[in-house]
Amino acid sequence: MFVPLRPIEAARLRYSNITKENGKVYLTIERNKLTANSIKYTKVIITEELYNLIKKYYKISREYGNSVTLFSYKALLKKSKNEQALPEYFNTNNLEFALDRYLSLIFNEEETEYHSQDLKLFTPIVTRHMAIINLIRQGYNSYEIAEISGHSNIHTQSHYSNHIESLIDVDIINIFNSLK
Repeated sequence: MFVPLRPIEAARLRYSNITKENGKVYLTIERNKLTANSIKYTKVIITEELYNLIKKYYKISREYGNSVTLFSYKALLKKSKNEQALPEYFNTNNLEFALDRYLSLIFNEEETEYHSQDLKLFTPIVTRHMAIINLIRQGYNSYEIAEISGHSNIHTQSHYSNHIESLIDVDIINIFNSLK
C-alpha cells in the first residue's frame, strides 16, 4: 500500500525510522502536523525487498558524506543552482529537484515536450492527494484514512470527497463507452 506522505515528511525520513520487529520491517513516519504539542507518528510495514533497497541506497549515499536524513542532499549527482545552508539535511526542494531529474531520465526531450502539461501535475503533493483519493475509492473508512495520511481528524480530508464525485462520473462514462 502506498502511504500518502507530505513532501516534507518524505524529506525528513531518517534511517533510524526503520526497525525490525517480530520478523517484520517497519517504517515510522514522523508526521508534519503537530497535535496537542506532541509529534504524531504513523508506523507502517514495508517489504523486506524495499528495506534491502533502502539499506543499499543508505550505504552508497553515505560515501558522499554524512546526512542526518535518509535521503542525502550530498548524494545528488547534479545539484540545483542554489546551494543550501544545511547540506546534512534533505529538504522538499531537493525532493522536487530529484523528481524532475528522474523524469528527465525516463522521458526523452520530445516526450517531455509532448507531456509537459501532464508532467507539471506529477508532483509529490499531487501524488499524495491521488493516494488519499484512492484509499477513499477502495473503501477505507475516514478514521483509517486520517491515520494513514497523518491528518489530525477525519474532517481534514472531507474535500477529497468532491474529487470522488468527478471520478465516479468518468467511470460511468467509460462503462457506457465500453458497452457501445
